Amino acid sequence: MKYIFIWQGKTLVRLDLEEITFVSASDSYSKIFLTGDRYCLVRSTLTAVLAKLPTEAFVRTHRTYAVAINHIKTLEQEGLHIGKNFIPISKQYYNAVIARLPIVD
Repeated sequence: MKYIFIWQGKTLVRLDLEEITFVSASDSYSKIFLTGDRYCLVRSTLTAVLAKLPTEAFVRTHRTYAVAINHIKTLEQEGLHIGKNFIPISKQYYNAVIARLPIVD
């Protein structure tokens, strides 16, 4: 599947997975950030959003963040950059993030 649908009011809106850059959560709401500095707000936890996204394309970096692997530009111990955004990586997720990246030594 190359897309998901989200509710925006009473309308289902199609989001192409390639456009999703990262997801941030706060309580029972999540912001799905898209290319072009756009985002959609959904009433869903980060865990529930990640359950609908392909596990090979997205990785959780923090209690409140998950990112699209193909949009990562740089990565450091404390976080990574997607476009102009700095996304934190918590210690508990760092090794899992590194393991998911195709790294050439």
